[in-house]
Order: sequence, then structure tokens, then C-alpha cells
Amino acid sequence: MDGQEAEGSLDFQRREWKKVNMTAILKLPIEDYKDNKLTYEHIRRKSGLSAQTVLTLGKENPICGEVLFQGDSKLTVTVKGPFKDFNTFEAKGLFDEKTKSFDGEAYPHALISQKKPLTATYLVKAENWPVMINVKAQTPFQDWENTELTVTHDGDHKAFTTMSTLKALAVGTVTSEASWTFNSESSFEGTWSLTSGVSGAENLKLAVKNTKVRGEYQSQVEVGWELLKAIRLQGSFLMGDEQSDNTYQGSVSMTTPFNSVPQVGIALSHTYADSGIKETTVATYDNRRYFDADFEYLVGDRREGRLEVRESLDPWSSS
Repeated sequence: MDGQEAEGSLDFQRREWKKVNMTAILKLPIEDYKDNKLTYEHIRRKSGLSAQTVLTLGKENPICGEVLFQGDSKLTVTVKGPFKDFNTFEAKGLFDEKTKSFDGEAYPHALISQKKPLTATYLVKAENWPVMINVKAQTPFQDWENTELTVTHDGDHKAFTTMSTLKALAVGTVTSEASWTFNSESSFEGTWSLTSGVSGAENLKLAVKNTKVRGEYQSQVEVGWELLKAIRLQGSFLMGDEQSDNTYQGSVSMTTPFNSVPQVGIALSHTYADSGIKETTVATYDNRRYFDADFEYLVGDRREGRLEVRESLDPWSSS
């Protein structure tokens, strides 16, 4: 070994999961991160569970975390480390088994160069769908002194809707909604929208749809802002057609609300056989065909290339 290799080790011990100890060590050939170490320990008793972890990355000061779960309801999480504006972050909460709700408060300690502390209260309700999360924060930052965020989530990994509302003096009220449906890896669709009083972001929208029909992949993307203003992209890809399985076709088209580029598109086709290959390219601008050409490369008694241009115009010319 020449000292340029990475070395690692892992030691894991447990006693029926009531007491767990783990130590992971990673040595790297990097000056500031030669020695790295992660330790974890938890002990479970009738009164609750306590867990501690320490992460040391090279010459950096360690990051320490502690979790205390007392009884069936009280939880405290503490994180200490070399953070920029505070050295300790603490979160406390109570869990209600009947309503499946969790509420508490979180705050960093020793906020540097700030006269007022940063504190936050939160409430999580998961008794029934939709799940609701509400966070209210008091911060020392101008126009963000009182900030509230509410998020609701309904559905599973195949189909879900998430809505959120942010309120603060700096941005007013900002609402967003996202809905996604996944039928398969090649068939899915979703939308995301945002409304606010922020200039340039009053009405933002994103819509995505992807399908596969008889071997053809089709995609649609729409990005919108303000009312009736949007850029739309459409694409398709097909492997094989009715005549041959050796044909590949693809196309992309874009429409915009801008007069200079109302529509542009390109379609490509590639066919190969023992006798040679054929390429077709068609380009459009403002729904007019401005370039249309075929290129053939034939293999036989002699090799031959052919180029046929049916249309070739300047889309930006005045004619």
C-alpha cells in the first residue's frame, strides 16, 4: 500500500436490539479528511429509548446528535456541531397516540449576531388522510419575523396531491399545489402550480405527461407564467414501424408566446438494412417546413451516397 488507498472498517454489536453499538472508520488519502469516524449507540429501557451519534470528518469539529424518547409520547432531539450561526439545535415534541398527532417546538441556540432568537412551533397530524404539517416560526430576519407554512399531503407513491401555503410579510401569501400519477416507468403525468404576489411569479405552472402507445413514447411539457403565457414542448420516439423494425423516428416541437419564435420543430428518421442506411430530417419554423432532406448511403457493388434536399429556406428572412 502506498498511502493513496481508502480504508474502512465497521464494528457492529447488539444485544437483542435493546443495546446497540456501532463504529465506522474511513481513512482517505485527502489531507483534511484523512481520518473520519461515525459512532452510534442506543439503549432501550422500559422508560424509553436514548440514542447518541457522533460524526467526525477529518480535522472538522465533530457533529453530535442525541435522541431521547421518554415513555410513549415525549421526544427530544438535539444536534451540536460547527454550524455557521449556532452551535446547538434542539427540537422537542409530544406524540398523541389517539389522534396520531405530533406537536412541539424547535430552535437553535446562540444565534450569532442576531438580537432576537429563532424559534418555531410545529404540528403534524397523521390520523387520517390527508397528512397535515403546520410550522410557525419567529425569526430575527426583516419581513420574516412571523412566518407560517402549512403543508397537506394526500395519496401514496402511485398517485398523490401535495398543497402548501406560505405566509410572511416578505412574500405575502404563496400557495402551491402538486399532483402526480405514476402508472408505470413510461406512463406518468403531473402538474405543479404556484400563485403569489411576488413580481414575476404571480402564476407559475408546470405540467408533464409521458405515455407509451404501441411502442411509441410521447412526452409533453408545459411551462407557464402569467395568464395564457406558456412554452409547450412535445416529443415522440418510435422504434420500428409498420414496414420495418429497423426504423427509428423521433421528433421535438416547441411553441412559445414570443413573436420571434412562435414555433420550431425537428423530426428525424433513421432506417438501416443490409443494403445501407437512410436518414431523413425535417425542420419547421412557425409551422412552415423550412428544411427537408434525405441522405442515403448504399452498400452494393460500389458504395454510394446520395443527398436530396427538398426544402431549404431561411426562417428569419423577410420573404
